[in-house]
Amino acid sequence: KCMVVSVLKENMINMGTKDDAVNKVLMRMSNVVVDEKYILNKPSLAYINKPIRPFHLQDFDRDKGNWQKAMRYFKERGIDEYTAQLFKDNYELIRDTRSDFKSHNLGFPYRRPGQADIVGYEIRGYGKYKSKAEGTDSTNACWIAYLGKLGTPERIPAHDIEYIHIAESAYDVMSYVQLHQGRLDFDRSIFVSVGGTFTNNMMNSLLTTYKDATPVLHFDNDITGVMYDIRTAAIKAGKTLRSTTANGEVVFYYGDKTITVPADNLSYAQFIKAANLHSE
Repeated sequence: KCMVVSVLKENMINMGTKDDAVNKVLMRMSNVVVDEKYILNKPSLAYINKPIRPFHLQDFDRDKGNWQKAMRYFKERGIDEYTAQLFKDNYELIRDTRSDFKSHNLGFPYRRPGQADIVGYEIRGYGKYKSKAEGTDSTNACWIAYLGKLGTPERIPAHDIEYIHIAESAYDVMSYVQLHQGRLDFDRSIFVSVGGTFTNNMMNSLLTTYKDATPVLHFDNDITGVMYDIRTAAIKAGKTLRSTTANGEVVFYYGDKTITVPADNLSYAQFIKAANLHSE
């Protein structure tokens, strides 16, 4: 909680007192707004439900291809100029014109696999600021970057794609490419960020659209990342997967099998072995 409030305070501009601003931003993140006639610490504080606004691309001021200006964000994350130029057609500097904020942030366009329309943005700003554009379709869409010469980010040659590199964030993807670009085939690869939201719809759509490609997973080495790996393996195998935890164990209901793994030792390799799947 303290970390969240600290990050919010670092990223707020012209919103009155910091404590009032924190409350307002937290309520907006929960799609709830406070009636302005009520103030902080007043016992009769009242809330009004606020529906999520649909995403409309025309609501955004967009600066595309401006990698030089984008370096102010990339530099603090260790991403170099060459990598910023390499990805320049796959991100934008954006500002929601409906917002009171005047500055631009990095926007990584979300598209449904195989489609050209932008249906949202993964957003990154200074420090640890990150969010998604309101109304972003995180259920079916993700950031899909293409760096090759056989197409464009809007028109990726699906039948030529051999590898789908998938990570939790766009920064993870760009960092990986910066470190390993010498051994990557850009014409035959796409680079995907799920933006911290892994859904079966999204992954099924990726694996169906690029049906001849092998998924290469770059998720974090924590429990969330391990579960993303396991869920991808199940989807790739065409099996249903559910899981529960009880008495220090993780119980997977995988197809018609029940697989039990000690929670302290949960790993992708353990699940693959127990499920009798191929590790690739």
